[in-house]
Amino acid sequence: MTTPPDAIADVEPDDEPGLGSPWPVTYGELMDAARRHGAHAQHAIAGTALGGPDAAGDVLAARARLLGQIAHHAQAILGDSLVRAWRDGAPPRRGTDDRDPRMRSALAWLDTLTAAAGQPPASTPASTSPATAESGRALAAVDLQRACVLVAAASDLVATHRDPDGTLRPTGSPALGSADILGVLAAPARLAAMVGPVEPLALRCRQAGLPRTTIDDALPLGDPVTAACWDLAAAIGFPSSAVAPLASHNARPDTSSPAAEWATRLDRIATRLRAHGSRGRISARTLHDLATLGLVTSHVLATSTRHDPDPPTLRAPTETRVSEVTHRWQVLAAHLEPLRSAQPADRVIRGDVERLLAIAHPAATTNQVDRRCLLAAIHAGLPTLDACSAVADRLMTASTDAWVPAKPRRPYLPDLHRPGHAARPAPPAPTGFPRIGPTLT
Repeated sequence: MTTPPDAIADVEPDDEPGLGSPWPVTYGELMDAARRHGAHAQHAIAGTALGGPDAAGDVLAARARLLGQIAHHAQAILGDSLVRAWRDGAPPRRGTDDRDPRMRSALAWLDTLTAAAGQPPASTPASTSPATAESGRALAAVDLQRACVLVAAASDLVATHRDPDGTLRPTGSPALGSADILGVLAAPARLAAMVGPVEPLALRCRQAGLPRTTIDDALPLGDPVTAACWDLAAAIGFPSSAVAPLASHNARPDTSSPAAEWATRLDRIATRLRAHGSRGRISARTLHDLATLGLVTSHVLATSTRHDPDPPTLRAPTETRVSEVTHRWQVLAAHLEPLRSAQPADRVIRGDVERLLAIAHPAATTNQVDRRCLLAAIHAGLPTLDACSAVADRLMTASTDAWVPAKPRRPYLPDLHRPGHAARPAPPAPTGFPRIGPTLT
């Protein structure tokens, strides 16, 4: 972690509400809080005169540090290897650049931020630690510094999903492994567009007494940061952030409500199952845990549509189709029950499945509002469960280390099996992992 623990103490708890915590806990919350501080800084610059040349230089230095931190963050969220591959694909001089226009806009945006961060005024004071007392500093500089701390925390959060060499962990978020820049650059681009404009900051710096040459060096004419942000936004189509719900790697699930806990635990199950899929092996016990979760989920869907007077209005299979899928889950669970494997069971998946089974029980949610929110979360998680079924089906088909143990014998009877023949191969599965989602409707 590059951010000191006491750096977050500069942020008021009332400004950044988190999931069950007064501090931001997801990537979207961190970047939203940074953008709020950027808006506060712009409001302070527009409405309050700077106290003098030192205060103006402090604001310019804080702005330069924030733009540099945004550039570093964008490089971290894209991945150094991806950015390096984009730059290596540049054509020779006077050649035709046939690269994706979005890629060229992203690289030009990164270069513009790096150039803006490398042009602090010569008369600015030394960089101030985030934990330093803020008495006497301009309000805009304080807010810009707090935004810089939050962006650094967002970079640290993204770094937990990558190995030290920059490659994405097997259990990391798949959104970070995509080469598409549509979603991952949305939040940093919005923040840079908010703090990038040179006006009215240039007027305030001139009013405070900074020389014109110093202002022109720190805030070039033409407002290149804002122009680059708008070019990038136009190229990628003004998307929403694809990694807003991203939390720290192996973070605790959200237990603020049964619906939120269902969603976060199901996402963690899917993440760990993708890691097993990348390795190509999984325990038969883990497959049985997934089959049990699918069986209970299909049963909840069937009973909720039958008894709930106002079921969720999301797309879901019909009751008849869910009953058929429930029977297939029962057959699969019965097939996996006696199997054993040389691979160890995934205890994290088993713990999450056991907790989800407890949440799905009708007695766990006596409040009708919580029950309906939970049913809506179960419906919303059907695509994730179907993706887990596809991975588990592929792993079960390719598995060669599962077997059915031999029948037990009395200890006083002689062993009729020679060493190595005490178990017989598992029979082929009567059915694969079924799908519950709208694809079966």
